[in-house]
Amino acid sequence: MRAQYTQMCREGDVETELPVGPMPWFGMDEARPAKLRYLYVHHVEEFARHAGHADIIREELDGATAGELLAAVEGWPANDYITPWRS
Repeated sequence: MRAQYTQMCREGDVETELPVGPMPWFGMDEARPAKLRYLYVHHVEEFARHAGHADIIREELDGATAGELLAAVEGWPANDYITPWRS
């Protein structure tokens, strides 16, 4: 599924129109056409939202912030703002 999605993103014509909906929670009771560029932007928004939710849950579990984890993975030295995460 991921490979198909990646291929679609690489090869898709952003001017292509695809049916979207219905989405009755937004008052859209029938499908309507939307350009592929709209779907790409929507997917970025959804991926960011869900990644953010996962990050909040993970932070509650281990206490590490994203900056601390990145510093640890990248091997950055500690500075006045970020100390690399150590479990």
